This record gives sequence, structure tokens and C-alpha cells, in this order.
Amino acid sequence: MQDIFSNLEAGNYAAFFSYVADNVHWTVTDTHPTSGEFNNKRDLQKDALSRISNCLDSDGLVLRVINIAGGGTQPWAVAELESNGITKKGDKFDNKYAWVFRWNEEGVIEELRAYMDSALVERTIRENEK
Repeated sequence: MQDIFSNLEAGNYAAFFSYVADNVHWTVTDTHPTSGEFNNKRDLQKDALSRISNCLDSDGLVLRVINIAGGGTQPWAVAELESNGITKKGDKFDNKYAWVFRWNEEGVIEELRAYMDSALVERTIRENEK
């Protein structure tokens, strides 16, 4: 599991998303502009991930794994992550995340709930999105 999530640290989202089901049920919690329920990874990437990435400098959104609990023979696990970035306007985008996710028998993520600092996300989009 650590190897899969290490792709996020390397900025290799394509490799990470190869372990996410095409029809994933991914919920971005809260009420900020990128929150909602996504029933496939294409919409998630278009409507949530790319939207915040487009508000950041050229380094984009790089996530670092702090801890992973569960997994293995258990279908559910939790990943604690953080990002340290800079917005296009030069402000810090230091966020913390908790992802609660469910794997299938093939080692593919089928369901995920993402928790984060929603006020930071909302402010970043409001001040940097064009």
C-alpha cells in the first residue's frame, strides 16, 4: 500500500490512479467548491483535483503520506496525508488530509472519503481560480 501511495509523493498521479477503479465512489466531504460525490475517476479528476491543482504554482498538488492504517487483509484502510504547496498568488497551501478507503480483492480502490481543511480549499479557489 505504501508503494501505491508513494506515487502521490512523486507527483505520479497516473500510477496512483491505476489502482483506483474507473467507477470509484469518491466523496470529497464538506461544502467547498471541490466537494461532492464522484462516481468515476474522470469526473473526480476534472471537477475536483484539477481544479485545485490549477490554483497552485507549477509544482502543483504534491501529497505526502504520513501514516497508513489498516489494509492488508482488511478491506478498509485510512491514509493520513499532507500537502505543502504555494498558490499562484504566492500564499501557502499547506493542507492535511484523511482518506478512508475500501479496496477490492484485486487491490483496487473502489470507495474513498476524503477529509481536509475545507476553508483553505475554498479560499485558494476563490483567490486563484480564473
